[in-house]
Amino acid sequence: MIRMTIVVAGLAIALINPAFSQGSPYSFVRGYPTPETTQRVREDANFQGAVTAYRFWYPMVSTEGIFDGNRSVGIEDGKAWGIAAAGPRQVGFTLNSDTPYGSGVVDVSNGPMVIELPPGAFIGLVNDHHQGWVMDMGLPGPDKGRGGKHLILPPGYTGRVPDGYQVGRSRSLKNLFAIRALPIGGDIAKTMDALRAVKVYTLATAGNPQPLQIIDTTERAMDSSSLRWEDNIQFWEILSRIIQDEPLVASFLPMYGLLSALGVENGEPFNPDARTRV
Repeated sequence: MIRMTIVVAGLAIALINPAFSQGSPYSFVRGYPTPETTQRVREDANFQGAVTAYRFWYPMVSTEGIFDGNRSVGIEDGKAWGIAAAGPRQVGFTLNSDTPYGSGVVDVSNGPMVIELPPGAFIGLVNDHHQGWVMDMGLPGPDKGRGGKHLILPPGYTGRVPDGYQVGRSRSLKNLFAIRALPIGGDIAKTMDALRAVKVYTLATAGNPQPLQIIDTTERAMDSSSLRWEDNIQFWEILSRIIQDEPLVASFLPMYGLLSALGVENGEPFNPDARTRV
């Protein structure tokens, strides 16, 4: 916002002192901005707004990159999640090749979801689509590695919350479930089996759980990053798609307003003109 503030302040100064425009990219005649200056100020303000929006919304697009990486190898949202002894085939932010991972979409569109961990050396979390914290699991979580049932509630959930669960409330419908299993003694095979013992299912089926399928992607090439989107128009197209699908977050209202000025708005198609695309 600094550059836009300078632009506005510069226009105000120029109206008082036209000499201000000397050496400036903005031209004034008799204290008034020329049509070219007016257009340039608008473009500069839009550019600064886009930079601010890009930085704020990048975590959401990055989370979508993780989801999309899973989808690329056949892991469907709400039907399965993936595990892998990560190596050179897997591209993702912060991954290492020493610790097996699991990740997937926890979709609470149709009600609360349960993540059931057995006792063990797990480090897990659930983040919302905005990459905001929902809850920790395993060693850093409330179960302290003793295992337990973790319940993820949808935005605005007002239903009964049953006893016996560690509870997290999400601001989004789609959430990132990510978990690491520490390979005690370097036994990777045993660690992968530990991940297979984790269960993800709907609260509605808790009496007779029907866990999501687990798919081992160790031998599959997959890119779970947002690198392919981050420097082109796809970033904004992906962001627009997410904005259409997720409920609004009240604390983000100023940033939704900034997006609206850029043509990204809930309930509206994203159709940037050629000048904006550049």
